[in-house]
Amino acid sequence: MTISFIRARSEEEWDAALADDESATPFHEWSWLQLQSELTGDRLIPLVVFEGGEPIGVFPIFTRRELAIRSLPSTFPYLGPTVTGSRLTAMIRAFRSWQLRNGLLDVHFEMRFLAEDQVGDLHDVAEEVKAERTFVIDLSHGSQEALEASFNRNARRKLKTADAAGVEVRASTYEDIRDVLPVVLAEAFRRHGGESPYLPEAGDRLARYLMERGGYAATAVHDGRPVGVRIGLERGPLALDALGAGLTEFRDLQVDAALTRDHLRWALERGYGTLDLAGHVDAGVEQFKRSFGAREVGYLGLRSSVAPWLLSIAGAVRAHLIRS
Repeated sequence: MTISFIRARSEEEWDAALADDESATPFHEWSWLQLQSELTGDRLIPLVVFEGGEPIGVFPIFTRRELAIRSLPSTFPYLGPTVTGSRLTAMIRAFRSWQLRNGLLDVHFEMRFLAEDQVGDLHDVAEEVKAERTFVIDLSHGSQEALEASFNRNARRKLKTADAAGVEVRASTYEDIRDVLPVVLAEAFRRHGGESPYLPEAGDRLARYLMERGGYAATAVHDGRPVGVRIGLERGPLALDALGAGLTEFRDLQVDAALTRDHLRWALERGYGTLDLAGHVDAGVEQFKRSFGAREVGYLGLRSSVAPWLLSIAGAVRAHLIRS
């Protein structure tokens, strides 16, 4: 059957295509995608994937501007098509035709659920297939004691430091998210050599979103002052660590450790079997996540690039304009 792509015009259209889709994450939900577009000013292209006239998944894409020829890399893992199984290769082939017709010549996306035997086929339809990784903490035992027993010596030492310093974790207020989270995010991007993509009003929009939608939102407090914020999202059986950390100024208080322990407690109490810590970032973050008993789980990043000669011309023109 023919596979086609139509831009969703409403949340209802999107949700109908996303319903009961096990490969979808909270990052695929209409409300979150619209929020990210508002927070960064980036343009969302919300494609619904059809086969024979029936929706079989969604494919969100972000670009910087209206006539962009390249998509933006995702700030969050797994953001890509939710189509899996035997339809995936055919969908990517059909998508390449859509790219040519719509002038979006270079698209990066990611896939969370893939069978091992599908990976080889993807090399036939994508210019790049890259192994990515996240870290997941097992909560299937349902026990706080078993959870803390899985923490290694480094995690226990960090938690002891946080407790001795009097770091406490409570539910976030609107003001915590509005005022503290943007600072946390800006510090995180600077640590990794970049600038925060979020607009100045991002704190207010994130705060209102979380107050309305719910999810995990916690603030670490020291001597009555907020010293870190973390938010998490949930969809069906999946709980995700989305954004946040401790403020750099208070790093020695091990605020991140206190927030991680609280997020795990929250997920355990809500009956989740795992908490996905959403990505790798760098070796230091990996070591931190492993110290809490997290195991590595792989996923894939892909790149579909069509008309490479046109991309080369566009790159040369851009370089010339920059030099000028």
